[in-house]
Amino acid sequence: MIRIPKSYDVVGSILIFQDFPDDLLSHEKEAAKKALSTYKNVTTVLRKVGEYGGRFRTPKLKYLAGRRTKVTLHKENGVYLRLDVGKVYFSSRLSHERKRVASLVQPNENVLVLFSGCGPYPLSIFSYQPHVGKVVSVELNPVAVRYQLENFRLNKFLARRFSSNNKKLGGKDLENAFSEKYIILQKDARKLNLGEGFDRIVMPLPRSAADFLPAALRHAHKGTIFHFYDFSSKDEFPQQSLEKIRNHIKNFRAVQTVLCGQYAPRRWRVCIDFKLL
Repeated sequence: MIRIPKSYDVVGSILIFQDFPDDLLSHEKEAAKKALSTYKNVTTVLRKVGEYGGRFRTPKLKYLAGRRTKVTLHKENGVYLRLDVGKVYFSSRLSHERKRVASLVQPNENVLVLFSGCGPYPLSIFSYQPHVGKVVSVELNPVAVRYQLENFRLNKFLARRFSSNNKKLGGKDLENAFSEKYIILQKDARKLNLGEGFDRIVMPLPRSAADFLPAALRHAHKGTIFHFYDFSSKDEFPQQSLEKIRNHIKNFRAVQTVLCGQYAPRRWRVCIDFKLL
């Protein structure tokens, strides 16, 4: 009997097999069709056939069954996210982590989100903290930026949560107010120079976030909270990640260390929340 592999992610209506057992490779189409009939909200089945790579960390995906599309509408943390799973980096496994960070944002904080993709962190922040000062979202991938702009429009309803400060806001005025709070920039984070400091900086690029710490530091001040992501083994965490931070920043205090989920055998996606002193 053909079985469904256990390692998969669901993004909207698309199921993506992550690790496909060798003994099932010759029956991948049958396994995909079984997944389609088993999971009623799934309309497309793909298989990851290569590691995340390239300039924008996108996966190599093979079509197996269902609708021939890689574009879907995903919902998490009260927001909608449209994206092409083959052209935009996105992990549905990080939904809880995005919720954790968003729930920490305080009223009137100004937040900088680097490597923001199609917008899951910025939009989750608005969902959980409507009284945030502003969120500046930085992403280099032009396709991800295009989807983030589309998701900005899809989630305009979030703006109504902070319109109570001016009850006359509505329609275009409300959208303009949201635009002032949510700023999307297509830029290389290394070259970013906004000339201002932020209260919180989110850096969800575990493979090389340390390389961007000097640029992030230009946008910080005493008391800024960083959410620094990294890959690590359990045995080396958090010492290895803390050392990467110390290579660039001397005066900081770790506030919290978090294991965000297993990325590969003996490798974990981790986060160091630290405060600049």
